[in-house]
Amino acid sequence: MIEIILYIILNGIIFVLFYAYLNLYIKFRMTSNLLMQEKVDKEHFKLKLTEYVSQNGNKKLEQTEGFVNFISQSRDWAFKYIEDVQGSLVNLQETVSILKSTPIKAADRKKAIRIIEDALKHLPEDKP
Repeated sequence: MIEIILYIILNGIIFVLFYAYLNLYIKFRMTSNLLMQEKVDKEHFKLKLTEYVSQNGNKKLEQTEGFVNFISQSRDWAFKYIEDVQGSLVNLQETVSILKSTPIKAADRKKAIRIIEDALKHLPEDKP
């Protein structure tokens, strides 16, 4: 009879150990699958984040390049304007010397008027 009881106890212990092993194996597989999924999600997130940063960097670069182009064009326009105005002022000096001469010839008078009108073109237009 003791043999039967030992046999039942031994089978019970084997069954409990097998159940514990099976339970641990299932939990291990689930944890392993979750870990693998976490790695895949992490790589996907890194890829998307890299794409996002790259796109935003390109937009900022384009905006910066456009702004730099605008500044460069504005500077070139300002220098050209300054050169034109300075040229007109030099011509005005010539006009002053023409107008100081006592007898003013008709051709000199027309030249002086043309120079003055050219200088006045650089003034901004009054718009109401």
